[in-house]
Amino acid sequence: MRDALVCDAIRTHRGLGREGGAFAEVAPIDLVGQLLRELSERRGLDSSMVGDLVLGCVTQTGDQGADLAKVAAVCAGWDDGVSGATVNRFCTSGLDAIGSAAARIRAGFDDLIVAGGVESMSRVPMLSDGGAWFTDERVAAATGWVHMGVAADLVASMHGITRAQADAWALRSHARAAAAWAEGRFPSVVPVGVAEARDLDRDEAIRDGLTAESMARLPAPFASFVDERVRSVVAAHAPGVDLQHVHTVGT
Repeated sequence: MRDALVCDAIRTHRGLGREGGAFAEVAPIDLVGQLLRELSERRGLDSSMVGDLVLGCVTQTGDQGADLAKVAAVCAGWDDGVSGATVNRFCTSGLDAIGSAAARIRAGFDDLIVAGGVESMSRVPMLSDGGAWFTDERVAAATGWVHMGVAADLVASMHGITRAQADAWALRSHARAAAAWAEGRFPSVVPVGVAEARDLDRDEAIRDGLTAESMARLPAPFASFVDERVRSVVAAHAPGVDLQHVHTVGT
């Protein structure tokens, strides 16, 4: 079995995933296309050498439907022979795309693969693909489905993690991200050069002005997702655990 080597890694800035975010008007295919063109230019890449383009994408509908990877390759001007696959493993979709690409290289199925992920929650909101897991009450009841925010609160409650501890962790994360950006530790970020994008000089979600007091004032939104069915699921999976709503948009 041979080695799989990472030759380069680039990404766009990260915009806020809501209306008014820097990339709210930018189609996901344009985000990907920008990176594909940049990769070709900076590496002198002959795209006909690329065996496959594998992209992770959770919500494959609307702007993100119809095998986004293949269509993005064509729109970016890559060789028509480049295949494309779009994979969904929920929040680890991009990681899975990279992992599967590495496995195929190591197994000798391909020599060169480009892999990564894309998601625009501004244009394609979470759950908008209407999957049965969260739209069909029968399926939700049969599988014990709960919103992942509630699941996160339950995991925190099971392990005794408090709201104050979660807030403190988030504060440290934002402070570290701001410091890393100021120190130039993100050299592979590619500005999005399309008319619809708002100029960003760093990731839009970094908040270096947060305080413990401002974090403490944020509401815990996932309490509103708890109904009788969810309470029964929680009781079945974590008997005796007092569900506390720990997480906010800040954590």
